[in-house]
Amino acid sequence: MSNENGWQHKIQEFLIEIAIIVFAVTISIWFHTVSEKRPERKAAKEYFIGLRSDLASDIKEIKSDSTTYVDQIKFFKYLSVDQSTHFDMAYFKNNYLMFSNSTFLYPSVSRFEALKYSGKMNLIEDK
Repeated sequence: MSNENGWQHKIQEFLIEIAIIVFAVTISIWFHTVSEKRPERKAAKEYFIGLRSDLASDIKEIKSDSTTYVDQIKFFKYLSVDQSTHFDMAYFKNNYLMFSNSTFLYPSVSRFEALKYSGKMNLIEDK
């Protein structure tokens, strides 16, 4: 009786074939998962690029608002000083709208709201 026909040899070949099948199936599932996640990663990248531009425009608006507040403070300080000797009517006419000036931040939240209501918040994986 040869060693190739023994039950131990057959069990060994059977286990090797199972290992090969498990390895092949694992690799196949991994490739499938990677290919499925590719569009999600692309969408997340586009979202973050857009979010960066939204934040940049919000920062620009905040800086503009800050400049407006500084100008408003200068105008009100000018008015608070005793004007009995000299009142600059031209300066007042150029800046009288400061009395009703109201500056608000309108943040760019539409991109976030769209992502939230689409149910795709799971695109954001990292902290």
